Amino acid sequence: MSTQDYFKYWGKYDDETKGYHLLPFHSLDVAAVGQFLLKEDRPLTIDLAAFLDLPPAQLSGLFVFALALHDLGKFASAFQKLRDSDDTALIKGECRCSYDSTNYRHDRLGWYFWEDSWKSFFEQKVCHGQEQKVAKEQIRTVKKAFDILMNCVLGHHGKPVKPVKKVKAKAYTEPKNLDAAYCFIKDVCELLCPDFPLEKFCDRNVHKIICTFTPSEASHYN
Repeated sequence: MSTQDYFKYWGKYDDETKGYHLLPFHSLDVAAVGQFLLKEDRPLTIDLAAFLDLPPAQLSGLFVFALALHDLGKFASAFQKLRDSDDTALIKGECRCSYDSTNYRHDRLGWYFWEDSWKSFFEQKVCHGQEQKVAKEQIRTVKKAFDILMNCVLGHHGKPVKPVKKVKAKAYTEPKNLDAAYCFIKDVCELLCPDFPLEKFCDRNVHKIICTFTPSEASHYN
């Protein structure tokens, strides 16, 4: 699959003009706003960095990267089929189920895309892409830490998302959606170069705290 395939997905659509803004560009627009709001010298950034015991620049980079992934669920064919376009530059979705804005909205489907991509992403681009190596058994620990941030951005419609079962999410997606989402995650990481605090993410004491607030514990918000 060409990495250009993620340019076949719309992120914002104008029903009146039939114009659209591509999903990768919308995602990076949001990340750019986050980068502005979380500049290293801003009080909010300094306070958050102090609370998490991270350098402000590192914290900002992590948040900006996560913000770029806030709409992963829009890669689902069910979402793309909300707007029928004759534009051959966009994908033609062929999933089994129509978009469900109540139970399987794009924010919740985003968690499915993240769950599908995280292992390859962390193994190839994070844990073995930096000088500090992380053992395979620690990769899941690193993922649990980053899941907290991912649940914040995926839940951008006001509440944490409830993880969706893979068998159910498949009805709203196609394999090509998953491929496009993974390529987008990988390329955004290469573009933004976030500095993942792997040592902190692997700390057992930190992990105990993180496990108390994993996304599965957020289900009571739904």
